[in-house]
Amino acid sequence: MFTFVSHAQKLQTIWETDTIFDVPESVIYSEEYKCLFVSNIVGSPLEKDGVGYISKLGLDGKVIKLKWVEGFDAPKGMTISNG
Repeated sequence: MFTFVSHAQKLQTIWETDTIFDVPESVIYSEEYKCLFVSNIVGSPLEKDGVGYISKLGLDGKVIKLKWVEGFDAPKGMTISNG
């Protein structure tokens, strides 16, 4: 026998950012720097055009630096390695 009980959950917005990103793809949290990094594809996800970038956000959703690192070819997926 299988019983499924559902309790309605209400989502609450804690914070949100301005809509200034260019095709945001991934977000990763940095414990060391206490911030979020967001990859921005910009344009076609398959294009090798060097216009993609990584944004840096505070934990309150405020943009610290929109184009923290630039020159990527449609960055997708992220990890933090060796700090």
